[in-house]
Amino acid sequence: MTTLKFIPYSSALDTGFWHELTRRKLDIYRLDSSNQSIYGYYSNDANDNMPALFNIDHRCFDDGQCPASIHPDREESVPESVSCLGIVPHTIRSFLSRYSTVLPTGEAFSQCVACSPIVRKAFQDDGFSFLLKVFNDLNYLENLTGLRAMQLAADLHEIIELSDDEEI
Repeated sequence: MTTLKFIPYSSALDTGFWHELTRRKLDIYRLDSSNQSIYGYYSNDANDNMPALFNIDHRCFDDGQCPASIHPDREESVPESVSCLGIVPHTIRSFLSRYSTVLPTGEAFSQCVACSPIVRKAFQDDGFSFLLKVFNDLNYLENLTGLRAMQLAADLHEIIELSDDEEI
């Protein structure tokens, strides 16, 4: 039988929080000293050597930037691509100091090599032959989605930029 016990927690204020608070205090709140809402997130990992943590960072102001998993008022939406194993994240960020991971969320990217409509349609239409193309050609997904063309355009832009003292 598991005994319920009190676990003290430590607070972790990220330096980015102080920077964002200062910016907001001057630019948005106009030195108004009334209470403002911020949100933190609690992490109670299974590691007995680490205390539970309450974290506050630059994303935790009430303007929609805080990740859905730590924002108490935001309705959690279930992504379309949920499998029997749960969501398949594009990125997992880990923090060794806190023994925790975060699954950042963001807007859908039309040229994403994992979930863009063109990739899903190609997989739906071609099935296993699509997978073979992906496995055999490292650049196939980047070319299919247009991501490679976007990268080349960005590289070309850097090449074309000349400083004032350069000649053509």
